Amino acid sequence: SQFPKAKLKPGAPLKPKLNPKKARAYGPGIEPTGNQVLRPAVFTVDAFSAGQGQVTVYLDHPDGTREELKAEPNEGKKTYSVVYVPKVMGPHKVTVL
Repeated sequence: SQFPKAKLKPGAPLKPKLNPKKARAYGPGIEPTGNQVLRPAVFTVDAFSAGQGQVTVYLDHPDGTREELKAEPNEGKKTYSVVYVPKVMGPHKVTVL
């Protein structure tokens, strides 16, 4: 580096590196088959590569209504657990922001 002893001043404006597209979701709750009506569907959101920020999860029901789901942070990791209960048969769409 050109200035090896350089240090940031306290309160210096820093732009955190955020890339929400690098967040990924996995688990049985987002698989196209296997979920059952009135049974909890569970999945995990991994935000490690996305950077710091808030995780927002939406569930679009087959009738067109949208519900915001609660993403519970897992201790010591940048992962979140999400649970929803499908109330009717049909395709449900999960969106992670």
